[in-house]
Amino acid sequence: MNSNNSRILSTLGLLLTCITTSTQAAPESGAAAIKTVAAGGAGGTEFVIDCPSGQVLAGVRGRAGGAIDAIGALCVSVDVSGNWIGSPIEQGALQGGTGGQPFTSTCPSNTAVVGFEGSKGAVNFAEAAGYMQLRCQPLDSQQTVVSGSSSQTNLQVVGIKRIATSDEQLCPNKSLATGLFGNTSNYINNYGLSCLEKPEHAGRWTELFDWPLIAVHTVLTPQGNVVSFGTDDNGVQGAQFYYDVWNPNEGIGPASHNTLDNTLGVDSFCSAPVLIPDSGNVLMPGGDQRYGSGYNQGITDAPIFNTETASLSRAADMAFARWYPTSTVLANGEILLTGGRDSAGNSAITPEIYSPANNEWRSLFGASMAGINYFYPRHWLAPNGQIFGMTANKMYYINTDGVGSLQQLTGMPTVSRGTASTAVMYRPGKILQMGGNQGTNPKGAFTIDINGPTPI
Repeated sequence: MNSNNSRILSTLGLLLTCITTSTQAAPESGAAAIKTVAAGGAGGTEFVIDCPSGQVLAGVRGRAGGAIDAIGALCVSVDVSGNWIGSPIEQGALQGGTGGQPFTSTCPSNTAVVGFEGSKGAVNFAEAAGYMQLRCQPLDSQQTVVSGSSSQTNLQVVGIKRIATSDEQLCPNKSLATGLFGNTSNYINNYGLSCLEKPEHAGRWTELFDWPLIAVHTVLTPQGNVVSFGTDDNGVQGAQFYYDVWNPNEGIGPASHNTLDNTLGVDSFCSAPVLIPDSGNVLMPGGDQRYGSGYNQGITDAPIFNTETASLSRAADMAFARWYPTSTVLANGEILLTGGRDSAGNSAITPEIYSPANNEWRSLFGASMAGINYFYPRHWLAPNGQIFGMTANKMYYINTDGVGSLQQLTGMPTVSRGTASTAVMYRPGKILQMGGNQGTNPKGAFTIDINGPTPI
């Protein structure tokens, strides 16, 4: 399975922009740290100057003459209303050489840097950054830039702008600068901005990168990590595969992964992993017999992955073996298991419910799913407290009280059906289904509203 992850690809330049900001706080969880393209020449030694957590880049200081000789950051704390707390202060030592004349270029009060314009120097400064011009722009809230640039402020040119052609580099839409980076020798070879983009505005594809195993299942943990499992790194299915815990805050290199042995001898390929609400651990019921007497047939095992200790244990076995089942969290924190194929290759038609508090399963013998496709049935907790299901050409409600019951519904659209479709509840009680098997319009899509007494 190919794994694409989002990293921020952005072209930003040497025109720094200033923006109003807001209450001092650490960057929001999920915020994306990205860099602009650097302006200037080549060579030199890398440097990075980051503002402390809760501060933004409010300007730069340094030395300049025929080129940018030295540079440093001016950082300021902000409150939740977008106002500066105090005045910008120097962050760290100047990077670069000792030539040129001192300068300070500061954004107006209650703004922060969001971009810059610049280029490399003339022939005698071909490996240096020739000039910079900061741009400043107000924020509409903490760490977010006001949309549009009607209030943008362009600061004075620092250095010498000798050529008409220059590069403008800006932080992504609505984001701001929190530091500087570049390369330095006896002068500043090149420089750029480190930008912070909030989660609601972030999201871009990166290049492909290596994953330590072939994942068929992924689960986002309460700690912000991603647990994945499927086969080993050679694509061999079976209980010899690994579990991997990826920490996105550590980047995409080998150090960001903690790859663990499967210690239970259970093949959880095509299981139904789901977070247990009370504990934040991952219940992984069902899987494949490939490690035992067969394959593409269900098992009764239900491992639990502890997201705090990164260890495996066993929950009580299910009453019915399942391969390709579906887990659905109920309003009381219990977990409904439906569908799947049993150990004989037949559909598992009896739903069952797991109680994390008691480590017990109870079967819903009154809610038989005979005649309903076993292959990962699509289920959601409905506003009426029941489970709404769509599977192949069937719609139905499952009542989980007592021994359970199942009510068949009519009116299933024909534009998107089958195991190749996908569906999501995008708002409470509103579901979008897309795609499907050949013969049912694989490009089709429909929405259905289950908020009322009858799905429409």
